[in-house]
Amino acid sequence: MAGEVVFSAEDKANLEALTEKIPRLKLIITEEIPEIKEIMEYFPKLVSLVSYIESLEETLEILNDKETMQAIEEGQKDIDEGRLYSWEEALKELGIDEKDL
Repeated sequence: MAGEVVFSAEDKANLEALTEKIPRLKLIITEEIPEIKEIMEYFPKLVSLVSYIESLEETLEILNDKETMQAIEEGQKDIDEGRLYSWEEALKELGIDEKDL
């Protein structure tokens, strides 16, 4: 069906867990305000969408920060040219014993 929202089993389980853990909310959803039940079905997708938008905002902030982008480019150049240290080499270079971590 066009426009139908499909929820995963995990989404449904999360909502069920929420309603089981908060008896008052379950009462409101099932008895006092039936319309909330339909709204709550969209809640997990809304949370995912908000998280995605926040991630996009953070990405745009990085892309618009000249210093950060320059550091990323320099780091990529170091990788491309083989200027890397293994974990063990880095610890040795810094004089850190791995047992102390």
